[in-house]
Amino acid sequence: MSHGLDNCVPVLRRWAAQSDRPLPDNWAALMQSSPSEAMRIAAADPELVALLSGQAGASLRADALSGVLAAAVPSEAERMDAARAARIAELTESNPFGSAGFYRGEEFVPPTSGNVTAQMELLAIAPEIAARLQAEAQPAAASGGLTAEQANFVNAEANRLRMESMQRAMSTPQF
Repeated sequence: MSHGLDNCVPVLRRWAAQSDRPLPDNWAALMQSSPSEAMRIAAADPELVALLSGQAGASLRADALSGVLAAAVPSEAERMDAARAARIAELTESNPFGSAGFYRGEEFVPPTSGNVTAQMELLAIAPEIAARLQAEAQPAAASGGLTAEQANFVNAEANRLRMESMQRAMSTPQF
């Protein structure tokens, strides 16, 4: 089974870092002929093995074919950082602290409850982000229980109504 990556520069560079042999057309054949080298390469660069064996996901294969794939194997620290960033993004999108109910125009958006497990995980891996999200989720007491976005909306609406009222007063004939 051919992998179709013979002309893919990042794959060739990663292979060259692992072996002096030519890039194999068939990973299964390499496993049969040189299992110790295949296992060493699999441990050192699992992404490369996934590409060569035809088991890579569409995203990894697209990265390789488009040249976005790193020419060097990411270090363990880089992998950990990428996994941490992905988890933080996932937790942030899940809105772990919930939100207070509010009005968006005439429509009431009901409050959402938080997820304590997600809150604790976010506090453990990114306390600064957790503190910011928690502050955003809790309405400020000084603004009458409104978030900054809601307070801005209320102020803009009040200014609009004030301007309408002034225009009506100016257009009404005086006796």
